[in-house]
Amino acid sequence: MFKLISKNILTLLIAFLPIYCFSQNRYVEGYLITSAGEKLKGYVSIGEKSFSPEAVKFKANLGDKPLVYDIQTSLGFGIDQMESYERHSVKLSLGEVNLSNVRGGIDTSWVWKTVFLKVLQKGQNVTLYEYSDKIKTRFYIGDNSSEEPEELMLYRYIESNARTFTTSSLFRNQLVLWFRKYNVSEKNDLWLNRANYGRSDMLKAVALINNEIGKKKDVVANSKYPRHSFYVGFGLLSSKLKHDGTNIFRSTAVLDGSVLPYFVVGADIYANPVYRRLFFKPELGVSMTKNSIVDGSGLVTSKEIYTYQLRQTNVYFNPSVGYNLLSKPNYSFYFGGGVGIYYAFASKNTYTMSDDTGETLLAEPKISLLTWDLSLKLGGRIGKKLEFAASYGFPSLVNDQVRFTFFRTRIQAGVNYHF
Repeated sequence: MFKLISKNILTLLIAFLPIYCFSQNRYVEGYLITSAGEKLKGYVSIGEKSFSPEAVKFKANLGDKPLVYDIQTSLGFGIDQMESYERHSVKLSLGEVNLSNVRGGIDTSWVWKTVFLKVLQKGQNVTLYEYSDKIKTRFYIGDNSSEEPEELMLYRYIESNARTFTTSSLFRNQLVLWFRKYNVSEKNDLWLNRANYGRSDMLKAVALINNEIGKKKDVVANSKYPRHSFYVGFGLLSSKLKHDGTNIFRSTAVLDGSVLPYFVVGADIYANPVYRRLFFKPELGVSMTKNSIVDGSGLVTSKEIYTYQLRQTNVYFNPSVGYNLLSKPNYSFYFGGGVGIYYAFASKNTYTMSDDTGETLLAEPKISLLTWDLSLKLGGRIGKKLEFAASYGFPSLVNDQVRFTFFRTRIQAGVNYHF
């Protein structure tokens, strides 16, 4: 059993290697501002990196050769109704905030650098920005009339002669000054004293400064690029029992499978809704299986036929991760894998012997109500609504009773409708 699981996991990892080796650029409608201040409309490709971009690819028309613009040649760029970036020269703090990387006392070092800051909220008074690199994510705030934004500071360090971590939330003191400057009610100070250094609380603080609480100022919320889509689907599931040769059946036994319908509801949740490459795909479904193993070789006489029959209705949850190897506005093709968890209701579970005198029930083997398997998936979408999906489930243990050790393989294919 351990060898089977190890083999399945290794196969899954090898199958995912193309995802890390495959690279593609998807261009979406956007704009670019040149270093001379000229705004160009066209198509941009920023990429799906975790860190803030250092350059952008731009095309005036989709058929054109892409041009690369960086810090020296661009003042900013953006994706229509999604996100935008502005070039600024700012102080970047270098102190680590990830507890696993904090080594000693407070680190207040910094560098002056020109970077592209992501615009999170632009209001009547101030603008909130974000910048991420391999060290950490930083937030910046700036007057719409000021030259350059300032970093909202957070420090984590280890106190001298102590073994505990200390957090210095200087950003709260900075935001209080902005609150007073723009006459934000002091009753909000209590909330600010508990605010976290994260996008949600930073957006709320800046919305208070801009007098826009209750308004959706996060551009992603109103984007034409939705982060998720829900779907319902149906299809056919082909299943077959296997045995490893150590049970009651001989190698000559006939394995009889079934092809029965399944029904599923699920969602595609994208890491980046613009490029729609990496996504999480949880599914909840119901399927039916009808399997049997028939051994007619006879243990005593040649007329004996031994049969094991198993009919089940399965309720399953299948979380998986997918990657669009090809992602276009009107079609896509993905590959992925995940884990299926099944709860089974058996309507028939019998081991019988039949001969000239009739059929005799020999046993009702103990089966596992809860099983799991690893699966590989592939599929594609045509338009925005229709998806074709297929998957292969590696052999999963159905029962592990002495002389009754069976595994089941699954292959399924169907259609999903997104809404």
